[in-house]
Amino acid sequence: FTPENSQSPSVRIRAYRSSEKAYAMAALDAHGDPVIRKYSAHALGQYRSPITGDRKREWIEAAWRRKIRAAFGAPVQTFPWEEQPALAQLTLSTWSVMKPYAQNPNIRPFDFLLVAAPSRSICDLASGYRSCCADRRPSCFLFDNPAAWQSQEWRCLRCAQPFPSPRFRSYGSVTRGTLDSFEVKRLCANGDEPGPNTMRGLTIPRPVRVEWITAIGKEVIGDPTGFNGGDAQRNERRRVSRSRRAARRTTRSSPSSRNQSRRAKDGIEPAASSRIRESKNHAAGLNYRED
Repeated sequence: FTPENSQSPSVRIRAYRSSEKAYAMAALDAHGDPVIRKYSAHALGQYRSPITGDRKREWIEAAWRRKIRAAFGAPVQTFPWEEQPALAQLTLSTWSVMKPYAQNPNIRPFDFLLVAAPSRSICDLASGYRSCCADRRPSCFLFDNPAAWQSQEWRCLRCAQPFPSPRFRSYGSVTRGTLDSFEVKRLCANGDEPGPNTMRGLTIPRPVRVEWITAIGKEVIGDPTGFNGGDAQRNERRRVSRSRRAARRTTRSSPSSRNQSRRAKDGIEPAASSRIRESKNHAAGLNYRED
C-alpha cells in the first residue's frame, strides 16, 4: 500500500480474516507489533464496551491486535475484562420489551436496558444452572460500572420473572467465538476442510451438489388478513400499470394524439381504482362499494 504522499515509503498491509465480515488489516511497526489500520466490528459491535469511558470501542481493536500477535507467535496476555458478562444495550421502544417492566414506576418508554446472553457452558449447567423459561433473555436497568453486574436486578424479557441464575456469556467467550472462528462455506486452496490452523491464504468455494430446489421467498404473497383476494388485488394493480404504460407510449406527435392519451388514461383510472377499493373493502369485511 502506497500512501497518497509519494514521499512516504510504501507500507505492507497484512489481513487477518476469520469470516467474510470479520477481519482486521494491520501493518507491523519496527518492533514487529501490529498496528491496526482497519478492523471489522461484526458480531462484537452489538456489545457495550467493558472498559469504563471507552466510547470509541477500543476494546475491539485491542482484541484484534492480540489475535494478530498470537498468529505471528508473539506472547499475549489476557484482558482484565474477559470474565465480565457481555452486555448489549436495548431501548424500550416496543410493548413486548416494556411488558416485563410495566409495573415498575421508575421506568418509562424509551429508557435503556442491558441484555445479557445466558451461559452455555457445560460447567455452569452441571453446577445447577436454573432457567426461568425455554427462551430466556436476561435483562436489567442501565448501569455505568461494568464490574457491578452481580448486584443488579436481572429479569427475563420473555416471561418477566426474576432470573434465577445470573450466569452469562463473558466478553472473552464472545471474543473467542468471533475471532477464532473460520469460514465453513469455503475450503482451503488445496481442497482440504477448513480449520483453525489450516485456513491460510487463498480459499476456494465449497462444491455443492443440489438435490432439489424449493422456493421459499422472502415476502408475504397472500393477503395478511386471510382473505383470498390478495392475488386479485395484485393482478388488478399490474393490469392498471400495464395500461398506463401503454397510454404513455402512445405517439405524442400531435395535440390530438396527446388528447387521446389523456382520455385513455382518464378512462382507465376511475374504473380500476373503484375495483381496487372494492377488493380492499372485501378484504376488510366491508359490504359496501365506493365509487
